Amino acid sequence: MNVLFIGGTGRLSKDVAKATVEKGNKVFLLTRGSEYRSRFVNEKCSMLIGDIRKPESCKKYFEKPMYYDVIIDFLSLCEADIKRTLELIEGTYKQYIFVSSATVYTRNENVITEDNGNIGNSRWEYAYNKYLCEEYLKNYFSEKEDESFYTIIRPYVTYGNTRVPYPLVPRNTILEYSFIQRIINGQAIPTFDNGATITAILNTKDFSYLVVGLFGNDKAKNEDFNIADEEITRWREVIDIIGELLNTKVVTSDYSKDEICKYMPEYEPVLYGDKGIDVRFDITKVKKVVGGYKKTVSLKEGLLEMISYYQENPELQLIDYKWNGKIDRLLYKKGMNSNYKYRFPTLKAASLYYSGRYSFVGKIMDMVIKIISVI
Repeated sequence: MNVLFIGGTGRLSKDVAKATVEKGNKVFLLTRGSEYRSRFVNEKCSMLIGDIRKPESCKKYFEKPMYYDVIIDFLSLCEADIKRTLELIEGTYKQYIFVSSATVYTRNENVITEDNGNIGNSRWEYAYNKYLCEEYLKNYFSEKEDESFYTIIRPYVTYGNTRVPYPLVPRNTILEYSFIQRIINGQAIPTFDNGATITAILNTKDFSYLVVGLFGNDKAKNEDFNIADEEITRWREVIDIIGELLNTKVVTSDYSKDEICKYMPEYEPVLYGDKGIDVRFDITKVKKVVGGYKKTVSLKEGLLEMISYYQENPELQLIDYKWNGKIDRLLYKKGMNSNYKYRFPTLKAASLYYSGRYSFVGKIMDMVIKIISVI
């Protein structure tokens, strides 16, 4: 099959692309060609350089006689995105797969299935926008008269060798190593609910098996599928396993979700609209459609691979100094003064740390940036 990835070099999509190649498919990756992401490109994939949000930059890839058996879209985040993409790719594919998110569920059920889950999670803008994408997609295909069809997949917490699966990691995804570095440094890690909240964490290798099994699958026609781990995992386990693998006793400090959000408000939608709420999934539907699924990567094995990958690629050990400052500020409010002595590589790094550590510094920096932008 000819399979086009809209995306394909991200933390989730790169491993799906690899699995697709290994199944003998011809794979095309439509990406902007960023230097950082280029390291993750599978050499057997054909690169199509363009920005899906700027249709003129990639229009040529969707002109006849170009045709794809499957187009899988990792990049549509809102209704405007999916509308623009569907207009651009019209008539060039058989199956369109939209990568939504299991965060679309409102969490009113003990165990979520596709049949009992209520979607439309308004506590988190990201999740609600994914829900709106799904609604637009269904309406769009209800009016189509050709043989093309859609498939919706809803991943939950899915991690690989460059993602740290914990709610309070840096929001900038390429800086998540900061979390591991804090543990190595003996710096405290904040928890909520003593780490007891139930979650579902699936490795990208197992995720990829199920996704690729939906490619060209007639049983996936106009269907939606949850793809998540069915085992019960608590957030504390992630911390403890990483500490064990690093041969380090992890220092933690527990807070209420309100306390965390007071000093780090950017995590409010994440905690109250998603990862601060118990969740369980039943993925019987996708297992029946794909067949032969058996989880192969345990949480400990996956985290070991992640840590090893970072150790083998020190250029990826990037630190979010502002995030560190915010964490230290949160800890200070609990009476925990860090004895760790930072060695900032640049003045900018120091400025970022202190803008996070002290709110008044952050306000001053914001004012300076505004003044400079006006000048």
